[in-house]
Amino acid sequence: MTYGSISDGSFEAPAMSICGYEAGPTNCPWLWSGTAGVSANNSGFTRGNPPAPSGTQVAFIKNNASMSQLVYLNAGVYNLSVWPRSVSITRPRMKISRS
Repeated sequence: MTYGSISDGSFEAPAMSICGYEAGPTNCPWLWSGTAGVSANNSGFTRGNPPAPSGTQVAFIKNNASMSQLVYLNAGVYNLSVWPRSVSITRPRMKISRS
């Protein structure tokens, strides 16, 4: 649980080897379900995509997998930016939920 901001928003933990990836890493603030995790630039999940917009790693979500993080924020207006990419010719679909 994080107070005031999203932890590891650039998915730099855990550190991946060059071209490496890991599904469901446990030593980071994110919770993963299904085939989802962290990938370095130019791995099997990211080959052909532009480099990570911040840092050298991205999150990946395959099929019906998910990722989440519980964050408590003060009342206000917030802007959440995401850059979805696809490893196939299909367009990525995304659902962002709040509670």
